[in-house]
Amino acid sequence: LLHFLSFRTVWAISEKLVYVAGDQGLILRTENGGETWDALNVLYTPDIYKIRFFDNTTGWAVGSRGEMLRTTDGGRVWRPRTSGVDVTLRSMKWYQKHANTDDPFTVGFVVGDAGTILFTDDAGETWTQQTPCEGSGILYDVLCRDNLYE
Repeated sequence: LLHFLSFRTVWAISEKLVYVAGDQGLILRTENGGETWDALNVLYTPDIYKIRFFDNTTGWAVGSRGEMLRTTDGGRVWRPRTSGVDVTLRSMKWYQKHANTDDPFTVGFVVGDAGTILFTDDAGETWTQQTPCEGSGILYDVLCRDNLYE
């Protein structure tokens, strides 16, 4: 029986190093611009809707059932993180706290179904649910004016 999976998200760190992710927690990585792809062992079955990396090693993925995953070794090991919600998380955006510093991206927003907005200012160690606008439905993306949160 042939089973097809859909990819929902892609993140390119460079023209050679690229990640794609999607159905049933599948994450693939190429280190040669797509000539070959390696499946990463995520041990995660919900669908992944968004994947993002800060650099060659640190990345996040969010998906169905409120699942969040974090890697600090380029995707070799993905560890679940607690979101505190059980709805589909669809997108995320990360920011630096202060301009003109070498601070890492420690401020993050994650959005999803039922108007879900999650916020962290400690690099994802803890997440706080924010109050959405009245009548909010599915939130598909996060957009702010720049990469600073002040």
